[in-house]
Amino acid sequence: MSDKPKCGCGKSQDANGFCDGSHKNNEEQLAFKETKIVSFGETLMEIDFDLSEDSSDYKVKKLMAEATNILREEYVLAGGNPVRSILFEHALGQIVNAQMSINKVITNLKH
Repeated sequence: MSDKPKCGCGKSQDANGFCDGSHKNNEEQLAFKETKIVSFGETLMEIDFDLSEDSSDYKVKKLMAEATNILREEYVLAGGNPVRSILFEHALGQIVNAQMSINKVITNLKH
């Protein structure tokens, strides 16, 4: 006699009708991996999510990412034209320059 219980669902492949785990469906057997959806601004600022949220580098990049997202949202809502496109790209460049300059000063102050 086996210590295994008899199958209750009727899906067992065991010749003697003992439970072999066949009752588990694929959803129970799948492992889920949580993935963060990264915004346009977070991508542009190359935010390292392994950094401490308390670090100055993370805080500056996060603020600049938010400014970038606001700029992009307004640009998309307004619709593009040649002048807006030039201004949008220039503003993005200035945000990136500001972020790099701020973090350069902060890094320099620590030394």
